[in-house]
Amino acid sequence: MNHSFPNSQFAIDRNTKMPQFPQKSTTETFASETWLPKVTLAEIALLPGITTPIQTKDRQTRTVFRKVYRERKEIVIAPQNSAGMFSDIGCLCQMTSWSGANAQDPIVILRGLKRVRISAINETEATAKIETASDDYPANTQNDRQDRRAELLDAFFLRFPEQVGNQTVRPLLERDLPFGTLCDLLSFSCQLNADEYISILGELDVDQRCDIVLEMLMDSNRNFGEIEFPPAFSWN
Repeated sequence: MNHSFPNSQFAIDRNTKMPQFPQKSTTETFASETWLPKVTLAEIALLPGITTPIQTKDRQTRTVFRKVYRERKEIVIAPQNSAGMFSDIGCLCQMTSWSGANAQDPIVILRGLKRVRISAINETEATAKIETASDDYPANTQNDRQDRRAELLDAFFLRFPEQVGNQTVRPLLERDLPFGTLCDLLSFSCQLNADEYISILGELDVDQRCDIVLEMLMDSNRNFGEIEFPPAFSWN
């Protein structure tokens, strides 16, 4: 499959409210028998709290996207590792925009909502059976979490010193974002490959997720490339 980010690699949505669509609440707890449309996007990491523009040349994926946008607006991203194996944790997304409906390569905007557990996949129907998979905040490490946040941000600012004085970003990272969401956002600066994406998405324990991201940020051999932060696409 051939998918790409048009103009922007990723973006975070700072709205506190979900876009209003006539559909089921995105805060609901899904029953084990809930089936939703699904796609697998090669080399694109979609996480809760991240809004991403996607352009795809794959006909089957475009067909699923078109159906999702016309009907319920919700879709499951079912990631695969480098060996082609599906992860049992996916990302429930909301399609907030569709442009170029009659064009060959339409652009869709997907907003990551929450992690979901995938218990079955129907490739013929392009659907997945899901249930909610919530972040785990262990009580025994609650008192240490603020120190872990500071450690994580120190590593991030060491990699991206131009953000130290960014008064738009710092309050968001230091106080406003939930710890699990912060780990997800900072992981994007690491340019995740397929296996790393699955390790981040599949780790429900936020402290363990922090360890993974911290190790990535402190890896002196990692090529971070040219990443714009904050993302230019959607700071609304």
